[in-house]
Amino acid sequence: MVALHRRVLESRPDSFRGWFQQAEELKCQGFLIEALHSFDRALQYYQHDYYSWYYRGQILEEINSFLEAINSYKKACEIKSNNYWAWYNQGCIWQEKIENYQESIVCFFNALKNKPEDYWSIYHLAKAYYAQKKYLLSLNYLQQALKIRPHDYWSYYWQGVCQQKLHQWQNARYSYQKALEIKPSDYWTLKQLATLAEIQCLYQDAIAFYSQLEEMGEDTEDIYYKLAQYHQILGNKSQALHYQQLITTKSC
Repeated sequence: MVALHRRVLESRPDSFRGWFQQAEELKCQGFLIEALHSFDRALQYYQHDYYSWYYRGQILEEINSFLEAINSYKKACEIKSNNYWAWYNQGCIWQEKIENYQESIVCFFNALKNKPEDYWSIYHLAKAYYAQKKYLLSLNYLQQALKIRPHDYWSYYWQGVCQQKLHQWQNARYSYQKALEIKPSDYWTLKQLATLAEIQCLYQDAIAFYSQLEEMGEDTEDIYYKLAQYHQILGNKSQALHYQQLITTKSC
């Protein structure tokens, strides 16, 4: 197929279609640099093609040229503002690779204009606002995400984190427990529940959560220290001594 397109180009060197088709084929076969060159040649003949700029952005993103990819996606959006993917992909790069959360927010809002109720754009907006420490806004978008995906572990987990930041202890506990229902024995959720119990001085609960982590093989010195400390507070002297001895053994 690539050879056929090259023959077409030999006879029709001014063909946008020929360069575009060759670029698509090269991209599909994994020849990314060659595909990028072909899209560039296609754009020399027709600069207002949405797909050439969009696919060019995909390639640049794949080869880790993130700022160039953003510029390519921006050109695609200038040509066709009512698209979803060029806005969404651009938003992901701003958020995950460059950590410019305000720019990512703009992009995800535009993506939502063209694909309302899109879980991923809403979830990324929640993460962007969380990164900006705007926890109420983040919480709002996480709750929207959960309306779309009621059994989503990550939305419940981050909802708990936001509620914890806002000192909504009971709400945070509920969110973490919902996350744990979806993903039982999850280290991070159990760790957050243990931390929450510590904050509320619920030492028996903290012991229960840290014991679960210990049973999962998370026998770190920190967990032993916490278990020793809280057993001591509750007057469980033999248990406190047991974990103090484990700490000593692990330190040797």
